[in-house]
Amino acid sequence: MNTTKQKRHGLTQIGNEQALVVNYRRDTHCPVIVFIRRANEGKFVQAPAWLINLSEDSCMVSSDNFPKKAYEIRILFPGLSDKIKGKVQNQGDYTINVRFNFELPTRIVNRIARINK
Repeated sequence: MNTTKQKRHGLTQIGNEQALVVNYRRDTHCPVIVFIRRANEGKFVQAPAWLINLSEDSCMVSSDNFPKKAYEIRILFPGLSDKIKGKVQNQGDYTINVRFNFELPTRIVNRIARINK
Protein backbone atom coordinates (compact mmCIF):
# COMPACT_ATOMS: atom_id res chain seq x y z
CA MET A 1 0.00 0.00 0.00
CA ASN A 2 1.41 3.36 -1.06
CA THR A 3 0.98 5.89 1.74
CA THR A 4 2.64 8.86 0.04
CA LYS A 5 0.37 11.64 -1.09
CA GLN A 6 0.71 13.21 -4.48
CA LYS A 7 1.30 16.91 -4.42
CA ARG A 8 -1.33 18.94 -6.22
CA HIS A 9 0.36 22.32 -6.29
CA GLY A 10 0.75 21.94 -10.06
CA LEU A 11 -2.95 22.65 -10.53
CA THR A 12 -2.51 26.14 -9.14
CA GLN A 13 0.19 26.86 -11.71
CA ILE A 14 -1.86 26.20 -14.88
CA GLY A 15 -2.21 29.82 -15.99
CA ASN A 16 1.35 30.82 -15.12
CA GLU A 17 3.39 28.26 -17.02
CA GLN A 18 6.80 29.46 -18.09
CA ALA A 19 8.96 27.69 -20.61
CA LEU A 20 11.73 25.85 -18.83
CA VAL A 21 15.02 26.55 -20.57
CA VAL A 22 17.92 24.28 -19.73
CA ASN A 23 21.37 25.35 -20.88
CA TYR A 24 23.82 22.48 -20.55
CA ARG A 25 27.39 23.30 -19.64
CA ARG A 26 29.96 21.94 -22.05
CA ASP A 27 33.36 20.95 -20.70
CA THR A 28 36.12 23.00 -22.28
CA HIS A 29 39.82 23.59 -21.88
CA CYS A 30 41.00 26.65 -23.75
CA PRO A 31 42.80 29.86 -22.81
CA VAL A 32 40.83 33.10 -22.42
CA ILE A 33 41.66 36.64 -21.39
CA VAL A 34 39.59 37.91 -18.46
CA PHE A 35 39.10 41.57 -17.55
CA ILE A 36 37.96 41.86 -13.93
CA ARG A 37 36.61 44.84 -11.99
CA ARG A 38 36.12 44.83 -8.26
CA ALA A 39 33.10 46.51 -6.67
CA ASN A 40 33.43 50.31 -6.32
CA GLU A 41 36.44 50.42 -8.63
CA GLY A 42 36.41 51.84 -12.14
CA LYS A 43 39.47 50.07 -13.52
CA PHE A 44 39.53 46.59 -15.05
CA VAL A 45 42.47 44.28 -14.34
CA GLN A 46 43.53 41.85 -17.06
CA ALA A 47 44.27 38.21 -16.17
CA PRO A 48 45.04 35.17 -18.31
CA ALA A 49 42.72 32.28 -17.46
CA TRP A 50 41.43 28.89 -18.59
CA LEU A 51 37.83 28.28 -19.59
CA ILE A 52 36.59 25.25 -17.60
CA ASN A 53 33.01 24.97 -18.86
CA LEU A 54 30.57 27.01 -20.92
CA SER A 55 26.84 27.31 -21.63
CA GLU A 56 24.70 29.88 -23.39
CA ASP A 57 24.18 31.95 -20.24
CA SER A 58 27.21 31.25 -18.04
CA CYS A 59 30.70 29.83 -17.71
CA MET A 60 33.47 28.98 -15.25
CA VAL A 61 37.01 30.30 -15.57
CA SER A 62 40.12 29.42 -13.57
CA SER A 63 43.34 31.32 -12.89
CA ASP A 64 45.95 31.99 -10.22
CA ASN A 65 45.79 35.74 -10.91
CA PHE A 66 42.23 36.69 -9.93
CA PRO A 67 41.77 39.58 -7.48
CA LYS A 68 39.71 38.93 -4.38
CA LYS A 69 35.99 39.80 -4.49
CA ALA A 70 35.55 40.35 -8.22
CA TYR A 71 32.27 42.00 -9.22
CA GLU A 72 32.08 42.55 -12.97
CA ILE A 73 33.88 40.57 -15.63
CA ARG A 74 34.51 40.68 -19.36
CA ILE A 75 35.85 37.66 -21.19
CA LEU A 76 37.62 37.57 -24.54
CA PHE A 77 36.99 34.12 -26.03
CA PRO A 78 39.21 32.74 -28.80
CA GLY A 79 37.67 33.36 -32.20
CA LEU A 80 35.47 36.26 -31.05
CA SER A 81 36.39 39.90 -31.57
CA ASP A 82 34.16 41.31 -28.80
CA LYS A 83 34.42 40.86 -25.05
CA ILE A 84 31.44 39.15 -23.42
CA LYS A 85 30.17 41.01 -20.35
CA GLY A 86 28.98 39.28 -17.21
CA LYS A 87 28.53 39.37 -13.46
CA VAL A 88 30.34 37.18 -10.96
CA GLN A 89 27.93 34.62 -9.47
CA ASN A 90 30.41 33.19 -7.00
CA GLN A 91 34.16 33.07 -6.61
CA GLY A 92 36.51 30.49 -5.18
CA ASP A 93 40.25 30.69 -4.59
CA TYR A 94 41.07 29.90 -8.22
CA THR A 95 37.70 29.87 -10.02
CA ILE A 96 34.93 32.30 -10.91
CA ASN A 97 31.41 31.40 -12.04
CA VAL A 98 30.15 34.04 -14.47
CA ARG A 99 26.57 34.82 -15.52
CA PHE A 100 26.51 36.58 -18.90
CA ASN A 101 24.46 39.76 -19.41
CA PHE A 102 22.85 38.13 -22.46
CA GLU A 103 22.71 34.61 -23.86
CA LEU A 104 25.23 33.52 -26.44
CA PRO A 105 23.97 31.73 -29.56
CA THR A 106 24.25 27.94 -29.31
CA ARG A 107 26.37 27.69 -32.47
CA ILE A 108 29.00 30.01 -30.94
CA VAL A 109 29.00 28.12 -27.63
CA ASN A 110 29.47 24.81 -29.47
CA ARG A 111 32.31 26.26 -31.55
CA ILE A 112 34.16 27.58 -28.47
CA ALA A 113 33.59 24.31 -26.58
CA ARG A 114 35.35 22.36 -29.35
CA ILE A 115 38.59 24.34 -28.88
CA ASN A 116 41.19 22.35 -26.94
CA LYS A 117 44.71 23.69 -26.48
